[in-house]
Amino acid sequence: MLIGTGFVFSPVTYTYNNGQSGSQVIPVGATYMNVSVQGPGGGSGGNVNGGGGGGGGGYASSQNINVATSNGLTLNYNAPVGGPPGNSGSSATVSSGTFSISTITGNSGAPGIGTVGGAGGGASGGNFTNASGGAGGSGGSGTPGVGGLSGAGGTVPGGGALGNFASGLTGSYGQVVFVFS
Repeated sequence: MLIGTGFVFSPVTYTYNNGQSGSQVIPVGATYMNVSVQGPGGGSGGNVNGGGGGGGGGYASSQNINVATSNGLTLNYNAPVGGPPGNSGSSATVSSGTFSISTITGNSGAPGIGTVGGAGGGASGGNFTNASGGAGGSGGSGTPGVGGLSGAGGTVPGGGALGNFASGLTGSYGQVVFVFS
């Protein structure tokens, strides 16, 4: 984009994950912003016969948010770690700082408990996508349950942990991505 006397803004991407949180500054010269949040995966269950897999985290995205008159303002973000064994993680979020925005949330997948797989996490606030994560598979009969896919359809970030035969595993981390153009 051409601004004033020959300044050309180059698109830039900021990615935060695995426990990062803070404020994102809207860069000078940006006109539009796309945001995506991926909730973390739930931790898996542990069972001697095969634990249940953790649920995948929810995924939400908003596109083409006009920030042309908001350069220098901020947004808050949280990109949590995955759920520990037998537990959910925190939600991945983008919310208002000095720039006002509807909160965009990707919830953590539920944990696998014993041999039962956890439910996928929900998502909300996106103007383009709000997708729940996949459920973790059930374990038992000597087979651990598979981890649920993230709401974006992958295993990392946001995938649920694979069930195992001991004390369970930690789910994949959550992630927040800002793209300015």
